[in-house]
Parts: sequence; C-alpha cells; structure tokens
Amino acid sequence: MDKNIELAKRNYDTLCDMFDARGFKFKRFDEDFSLFFSCQGDDLPMEFVSMFYPDVNLFVMISELPVKVPAQTSFNVAAAITYVNNLLVDGCFSLDISKGKIKFKITNCYSDTDLSEEAFDYMNYIAIKTVEEYNDKFFGLAKGLMDFKQFMDFVNGGKNNG
Repeated sequence: MDKNIELAKRNYDTLCDMFDARGFKFKRFDEDFSLFFSCQGDDLPMEFVSMFYPDVNLFVMISELPVKVPAQTSFNVAAAITYVNNLLVDGCFSLDISKGKIKFKITNCYSDTDLSEEAFDYMNYIAIKTVEEYNDKFFGLAKGLMDFKQFMDFVNGGKNNG
C-alpha cells in the first residue's frame, strides 16, 4: 500500500475511534476516508463532512450552512464573513456568490504525522462552536432579518466600532 494512503487510513481510523469513544453518531465512508455527522445547534441544524486527501496529506472538515444567500444581500454577507474571518484563529467561512452558499472549513496537514484524538477533538470543537456561533447570524443577515449594523453589534459584543 502507498505510504500516503497508509497514513491517511491511520489518521482516518484515529478520527473514527475518537468519534466512537465520545459517542458521536456518524456515517463512515471507508473507501475514500471520509465521514459525515450532524448535530442540532441552539437554533439551526449543523452538518459536517470530514475528508482525508492522501495525495496531499490534508485533512479537511467542512460545514455548509443551511441558507441560500440571495443576490441582494450577498455584499453584506460577504463583508460580514470577511470581518468574522479576521477574528478567527482556526478555520474560515467562505461564500460562493454564484450558488449563494456559505461554508465553514478547517484543515490540518498531516504530512509524515499521525494526528492524535486530541487534535481531532479540538478541530471538531472549534468547527461546531464557530458554526453554532455564527450560522443564525449569517442566516438572519442573508434573509434580511438582521441588518449589517445589528450583525456588527453582535460580533463586537454590543460595542460597534464601525
């Protein structure tokens, strides 16, 4: 077996073991080293896909938010995403303007490394926490239920600096 595939498989097995140990319900896709899980946030459901890319030794976790951003609010949503991304230490949001889809993504390179359950636990924690914190606000901004100033007030804890 190719060295990169062996490494991806070991890391994938560690991730699945971590999910099992913590009682997460998830779907395994062993043929391409990926898994899917969902959880309910305080307001919106969250879905996550975790994938290993053996050719580049990269782990990627993505969550597509359950909102379609209409063209008339895409500028405000894009500006909000840019502002939030500058605050994040790990992971980032993106907006595909042509499809109106917002995604959160976090990655980790595992070149010649076995990632620990703790590393995967941290990435899952950050992804779930970050998506939960912002998904309803991006939804509100996209649907016109919240204006840009209200979004900025939320992000800045009520102290809007701009």
